Amino acid sequence: MKRRTWRPTLQLGFLLLAGSIVAVAMTLIGALVTEQLSRSITAGVADTAAASMDVMLADELAEIGPQRPLTPAGAADLDGLFSAANNARLNKLVQLRLRNPDGSVLYESLGGIEDDAPAARALAGAQAGATTSALVNLPLAPIGPLAAGTLPILKVVTPIHDRATGTTIATAELYFAGEGVVAQENAAQTQVWLAVAGIGLVAIAALFILVDRTGKTIASQRLNLAESLAASQRLAGENTRLRQQANVANERLLAQVGADLHDGPLQLLALLILRLSRHGVAPSPETALAQQTMDELRAISAGLVLPELDQLGLRDTVELAIARHEEVTGTRVIARLSALPDDASPDLKACLYRIVQEGLGNARRHGTGEPVTLDVGFRQGHVTMEITNPIAATASALAVPADRPRLGIDGMRARLDAVGGQLRFETDKELARLSVDAPV
Repeated sequence: MKRRTWRPTLQLGFLLLAGSIVAVAMTLIGALVTEQLSRSITAGVADTAAASMDVMLADELAEIGPQRPLTPAGAADLDGLFSAANNARLNKLVQLRLRNPDGSVLYESLGGIEDDAPAARALAGAQAGATTSALVNLPLAPIGPLAAGTLPILKVVTPIHDRATGTTIATAELYFAGEGVVAQENAAQTQVWLAVAGIGLVAIAALFILVDRTGKTIASQRLNLAESLAASQRLAGENTRLRQQANVANERLLAQVGADLHDGPLQLLALLILRLSRHGVAPSPETALAQQTMDELRAISAGLVLPELDQLGLRDTVELAIARHEEVTGTRVIARLSALPDDASPDLKACLYRIVQEGLGNARRHGTGEPVTLDVGFRQGHVTMEITNPIAATASALAVPADRPRLGIDGMRARLDAVGGQLRFETDKELARLSVDAPV
């Protein structure tokens, strides 16, 4: 039993393909937007916190003065500032480290954050006046009964400026609690992904509706084309049947005409010849003329009856037509026949037989009496035939006028049209050529 292969419909196939493409595109867009959004939120919070600490630390260092290292009173003032920042509800400062312009530690208040990341590049940037920030998970040292863990930390390295001159007087490593920043980023990312998903679904739905309508139109047109094709095939079959009936009727008519000639004029001519030649009288010119006329009519009558061609191939059919012509006319035909297929339709065999018969007869009647040449070939599914014969110098002057129908040529062309073939007839001063091309 032959297994049927499942094939999705146009709409379902498009939905799967478009869904995959839009999903990948929306994922990339969502990831890019959320990444940029996270960086923007982190940078915004860090810049705000850094600006606030810059002001507070600059004022505090101005009050402490240039004395280094710090006196206990100066360190206590910074401890108070750190404590106030540590108790803030927003941007809670967890750990603080101040460095002198030469990189040495001026002050630090440790909150258990273990940061082993190298800070040389960030410190160099801060000394040059730039603020760097990053939201990272940093380890937290165990405090009393509390076990070690990790915390989201907003790490900011920023310069501390002199309020009067604007020069960098210190650098600060600020460690803020990052739960708030993480919450903001998560909320923003959720909104972004919801928006991306909504836009993607709307795009897929709109495209699906368009493709669904197009698919229905295509299905309707395909059905119409199938019906038109079926109607065309029926008409072609009917045309073939009618053409075959017409060919049969035509051959029956020719056979009837031949029989009528044999039973009518031929019998009368035979009776006339018998009366003219009775009593032993020598044949007169009228008797000879009547005998010649009767011979011609017999040849015509015999040619009108189509022989049995059902058991013959194309080559045999052409050879039979040549043999009949040579037998009736007593002339010789130079025939060059290549290999021809045997599985030809009865219409084509009857058509080629009649064309060979008519073409050789015309060549004999209008030629110079020299042998007629017949070339038959087969290439690319087509039978080609060419009949050539020399013609008298005065033959062109005796040619049929253009406004007068040429019954022989027109009859052959009509037969070829019925089987889808073509005919071309050409003459020059010395040669007449009849060319035939017909599909098998």
